[in-house]
Amino acid sequence: MNLNGKDMMLLMSPTERDLYDKWW
Repeated sequence: MNLNGKDMMLLMSPTERDLYDKWW
């Protein structure tokens, strides 16, 4: 994706953020 991890974290709920944190 074009957004970086930190930007995506701000847009996501805590659960989604946790999943993306594992992917990155």
